Amino acid sequence: MMRSSFSAGTFLLATILAAALGCAGGSGVPIPGATPHDTEARTDGVATDDCAILCRRACHSSSGTCFRNCFSSCWGGDPPPPTYPSFVLVAGGEITGFDPITLQNFTNTTPAAEIFQSDTNTFTATTGAMQDSRTRFYMTVLDDGRALVAGGLRIVGRGGVPPFLTRLSGAEVFAASAFTPVTQPMHDHRADLAGAKLSGGNVLLVGGESSDTSGAVLNTAEIFQSATNAFASTHPMSRARRNATATTVRNGTTLTVLVAGGYDGQATLSSAEVFDPALQHFRPPRGSSSMMHPRWQQTATLLNNGNVLLTGGLDSAFAPQRSAELYDPVTETFNSTGSMQVPRVNHTATLLQNGQVLIAGGTTDPSLGAYNTAELYDPVTGTFAAVSSTLRNARYAHTATLLKDGRVFLIGGRLPNGNETNTTEFFDGSSFSAGPNMLSGRAGHSAVLLP
Repeated sequence: MMRSSFSAGTFLLATILAAALGCAGGSGVPIPGATPHDTEARTDGVATDDCAILCRRACHSSSGTCFRNCFSSCWGGDPPPPTYPSFVLVAGGEITGFDPITLQNFTNTTPAAEIFQSDTNTFTATTGAMQDSRTRFYMTVLDDGRALVAGGLRIVGRGGVPPFLTRLSGAEVFAASAFTPVTQPMHDHRADLAGAKLSGGNVLLVGGESSDTSGAVLNTAEIFQSATNAFASTHPMSRARRNATATTVRNGTTLTVLVAGGYDGQATLSSAEVFDPALQHFRPPRGSSSMMHPRWQQTATLLNNGNVLLTGGLDSAFAPQRSAELYDPVTETFNSTGSMQVPRVNHTATLLQNGQVLIAGGTTDPSLGAYNTAELYDPVTGTFAAVSSTLRNARYAHTATLLKDGRVFLIGGRLPNGNETNTTEFFDGSSFSAGPNMLSGRAGHSAVLLP
């Protein structure tokens, strides 16, 4: 049959369905611009994928009661189309070893990696481990589908003596279930670096802690060029920073990168700067050059309205904070918003399909344990609200990945006693449920959703 396209009648259908079904969490007004790709169509010209797309947007999910009822009404009783599985790459991190001579535990980093597959709810080891063991590194998915791993910290521990630390300059790419080293390393060794994707498949890498004996903090930056698998230096930042955040933002068609906060080796920073890819240099934000609160180890989440939400992190006294703020890329200003329910660091902040942000776990002090609480940030009201359901495991230094079906997948981290955990859990928009165990426990790792 002929493929159909979105029409005024289709929009009206989705709006009526959303209102009639009482779908919570959204207005029920679909977003134009999607193109159906299913050749099967109803007699009224609405394609199968039209129903799936419209109901997903009306219900802000591709699963659950709202979606099933909406699709059934739209399509006339046929079951909804299958949800494509999610594949999550989990790599590196810290693990605990035991020294039989000193009878003491010690911390090492691991090169091991594994992949979670949502339709089988299982983890499988990658064909090969990373070329180097690392934690506190940067990982992202490139435009061509490969995953880039860059920098980080290698820890070689032994019971009873301080661990041997190496800041890494090496990088590698993951494809076809295996890691391959990038021939040319970065120009600087970097741990606790920040990164952001640029146009053309390139990646900006900034700051971090260097490899010299003092662990000096860097103000340098470089760009990974995916077409050539090479790193190119660019102009340095105005301040040295580690544990900063880097977020790609847009003002109309203009792409820039916000680099915010961090620690310069002596003080917590409130300053921010903007990287202009066209001019290849950093400059202060035109509206305000400083955040409302100094912070490092914070989270930065790009919202659907284009603003950036910054939450928590350590303040000038190295204490976790409740405060949050918004960066507006149009005015290039920082603005106040509500505060979190509790101070958090080493937590996660994940943008949900309904536009809200899930804040999960973290700690106020590792010696005092970890949070099992979560909260939701609503960008419409600018407020945080506690989630009534608690995490199955209190955790910090974990990861949280949005799956294709709309669930958030929380992976690993440290338990209140400081031990790494192999446990996982899902958040479905209202409650947490247990997930499958990883092949090994890890904390301070990275995780990305593969295409």
